[in-house]
Amino acid sequence: MSYAVKRPRLALSCVVCRRRKVKCGKEQPQCRNCERLGEICGYDAGVRDTDTGRVLRVEETRENHPPSVAASGEPTFKGHEKSPAQPTSNRGKPIYLAPDYLTLQRGARVRHVSRTFWGFVNGQERLNDAFFYYEKPILDDLPPPHISAVSLARVLFFLPAKPAADALVQSFFFSVYPIHPLVDTSTFQIEYEVFWAWARAGSLQPPARLVSDPTFTCLFFAVFYAGASVISSSTWTDDSSALKDLDREATINQLKAACSDTLSACRHSEHPTLNTLVASILVHEFSKKRSLNEDALFIASTIRLAQSMGLHRENDVPDLAPTREQRRQIWWHIVWLDVQSSLASGLPTCLGNSALDGVHMISAPEDCAVKNLAIGRYEAARVLNKLMSLLQTDASCNADQMSQEKLIELLGAAKSLSHLIDILIVKIPIFEDAEDILPGYLREASLKTHLALYQDKGKAPTLIGAWAKTSLWLVKFEVAIMLRKLLLGPPDSVSSHGPWNRYALSHIRLSVFEMIVEVPNNFTDRIFQLSLLYLRTYLSLWKASAFEPYAWFLAEYYGPQQCALLILVYLIHHQGVEDEPRARYYVGSYLEFMSGRDPAIPNKKPQTQMAVNVIRDLCRQAGTRMSYFEDNPVEPQYRSDFRELQDTDLWDSVTSDSECGLHGADLHL
Repeated sequence: MSYAVKRPRLALSCVVCRRRKVKCGKEQPQCRNCERLGEICGYDAGVRDTDTGRVLRVEETRENHPPSVAASGEPTFKGHEKSPAQPTSNRGKPIYLAPDYLTLQRGARVRHVSRTFWGFVNGQERLNDAFFYYEKPILDDLPPPHISAVSLARVLFFLPAKPAADALVQSFFFSVYPIHPLVDTSTFQIEYEVFWAWARAGSLQPPARLVSDPTFTCLFFAVFYAGASVISSSTWTDDSSALKDLDREATINQLKAACSDTLSACRHSEHPTLNTLVASILVHEFSKKRSLNEDALFIASTIRLAQSMGLHRENDVPDLAPTREQRRQIWWHIVWLDVQSSLASGLPTCLGNSALDGVHMISAPEDCAVKNLAIGRYEAARVLNKLMSLLQTDASCNADQMSQEKLIELLGAAKSLSHLIDILIVKIPIFEDAEDILPGYLREASLKTHLALYQDKGKAPTLIGAWAKTSLWLVKFEVAIMLRKLLLGPPDSVSSHGPWNRYALSHIRLSVFEMIVEVPNNFTDRIFQLSLLYLRTYLSLWKASAFEPYAWFLAEYYGPQQCALLILVYLIHHQGVEDEPRARYYVGSYLEFMSGRDPAIPNKKPQTQMAVNVIRDLCRQAGTRMSYFEDNPVEPQYRSDFRELQDTDLWDSVTSDSECGLHGADLHL
């Protein structure tokens, strides 16, 4: 008797119904359950591997295929063109090249040696070890020779007591890690416990883990420093705080100095490791007094150090397998920082778009809000990098024009990003009785009262999940605003191609609803409304004290600055705007938030303060003053529904080909 081989079935239900564990009608493009609940309906059925019969999800197909090639039947979310995996000759026959070389040394050091290095000889790769690491053999119970053990031992005297250290580590993982998820949490926890067990024992001989890789000390102090930097003064001095007996400013400065000393003792610039690279990024991010040029120089040097470690390439070396995911995480985070630095300074990105094809995107568990948010940000950075590379290279040849083909390519990348972010959003559970973003009873939550809701664990709704979901919406709109802003001409332009006064088609077709809808004629109305929605959502995050752990990031981010600027320029050049009271309220609230009176906000960077000053001057020019709040303390009424962010009409019109003028000659920027 023969039995049929049972194979896993493709998941045809939508992501939302699978998460809610209800029967899905499988209607396309939106099932009835999602339509009734107002949810975004996303399908992730996967594809069947013809060789093994396994059902592969998006993450698995990404893992098994190069980033530039999509698996059969899988949507491509990259937003960039496909490239061949290997160079080929004119006759189509592959030309095989010698692979790059990775030299692995003690102290967790990895050195990437390109085949173009002058000393590289195919088959004699080990000669490169001597070129970069000419060291005498030493005993295994001694640290690597390039590390100053005496300097590291001296820094350990500045360690806080264990209760204070625990408080700083908790602050880091609840407030910093959701924004900068660079630390491998399980490895750090093990190293942390081993270190304190050794410290309690009072032994003169350090544990073997610390001897083999002393650079963990750098990460140790960097986590302390970052955790201390984001704790507000009121939380620091609370009676129940383990830090109340320590002076806040003195402790932060002491920890920062210790970070610099440990990086110097480990010679980070000459012998970088994953620990020193992450530590240097954290120290730089929380060093407030730095200029735009210092930011750009740091990013450039960090990229070079990461490339020297081979982070810009996928490596199949077995010894690196345990750290492969962390290497990807660090690399994509550096890409994101490069884009943020370019947006802040106006300088070109250090990494071109073609440099992003060599590393797979990070993977994320189904219920990991932090990693889903990171993927959304990194994919948005990929699209923005593509946009910047286009404008900083191709556009330089024809400075005031962009071809329709290039614009269509960018719109396609933005739409693919929108689809990906929608899938990421529906993976994050949301509070069913949420008012705007959070239920009323959670708006005043804190780490002290609802610690479990700040943990990224389980499939139940959490505060970190609400933060991640809202942040993904903001990321989605940031790309749309940036794309459309680049098409704006001068506000007083009278040219038919001057987009501040330019008219688009009166109707656009929305493929999602398969219906014709009315849209405003004025090209800039969409950016104005989108900026209002962005700023209102941003202020909702600020006003909910439950999100106080992330207030430090809200205060420094460029997104609300850009939206406030666009709103004010619009008001200056348009009289009698219906939403003017609402716009004034949002911009004024943003200035109030940035005024520095909130104790949860650390000292602002000089560039942030200058941006606030410019916006305040524009407020005076637009007639928007802080006295507005004294006379009108109540916020204007608006539709207080978080699902307003899911307005498909708004998003589709932002990325509409017809609204971008794709029906004539090339566009003048």
